[in-house]
Amino acid sequence: MSDNVNITVDTTEMAHAINTLKPRVDATTAAVVAMQTAVIIAEREAANDICHHVNRGFFSLIRSQVTQKMAAARSHVEARLLELRDQSGKLRAVKTMMERDFNMIAARYTKLFRTLDGALFTRIHQVDQPTVDLVHRDYARIRGRYRAGQASLPQHQLESVQSVQAMAAAAARADTERTIAAMCGFIAESSRQSALMARIIGPGNAAAAMQYVPLLLAEMDSASTAGKQTMLRAPNAPGMPLPRELAQRADRVLSAAQSPVRWVAVSPAEKERIRRAFDALVERAKPAARVEAYLHKLYAGSQWAAVREVQS
Repeated sequence: MSDNVNITVDTTEMAHAINTLKPRVDATTAAVVAMQTAVIIAEREAANDICHHVNRGFFSLIRSQVTQKMAAARSHVEARLLELRDQSGKLRAVKTMMERDFNMIAARYTKLFRTLDGALFTRIHQVDQPTVDLVHRDYARIRGRYRAGQASLPQHQLESVQSVQAMAAAAARADTERTIAAMCGFIAESSRQSALMARIIGPGNAAAAMQYVPLLLAEMDSASTAGKQTMLRAPNAPGMPLPRELAQRADRVLSAAQSPVRWVAVSPAEKERIRRAFDALVERAKPAARVEAYLHKLYAGSQWAAVREVQS
């Protein structure tokens, strides 16, 4: 058996309550939306504030570091500038000292070379003086002889022709006699000179002897090639004939004997002998005192050696 139960539910109160709750829910929803919007705005402002402070801190840090580096670089530059100023002053002092030394050395060497020029001028004048004296002494006499020896054509009257011709013939005969006498004197003087030379030189069949000739051999670095370059010089003096032949002969002997040149040290005895010969040459030359001192100074400062002995 089933029972039908009729239940009547009144939803009026509930609807009323729901209707009452809806505005509150809407208000709560609006408050939540407003709060969310405010929170977003606050977060955005906070984020912007944080970014602003971070940027300002970063730029302040970079600025501080750049300022420190600038201060360090400025101090370093100022120190280097002070050092450069000090070095510049020292360089100016060195330049002034070098200019003073250069002017002093230039003045000394200028005075030395002027003295050498004066001594050379005096010696050249002394060498040329006999020739100048001969010209001044004998020029007028030689010119008179030249004029007197020229042909002349006398013009006289017919009555004095024979007398004039006789006088001209006598003058020509006298000139001829003087010329013959001068030639005889010249021949006699030449004969005496030849006899004197024969006595000095001696007989022609004298025994052969070994003679030594001084030669100068210089070795230098060649500017055009990578090897060495040699230069040979023979003396050119009245007592040393045939300097070119001697140099060529010595050059052939050295070229055939050794390549390159082999230098050997000179013994003290040999150096002393060469020094005495050099002193004798300087003494015979009789230069000025300053020139003689300079020659001895050059000889003392020279570093020379000998060539290994070769057979010709």
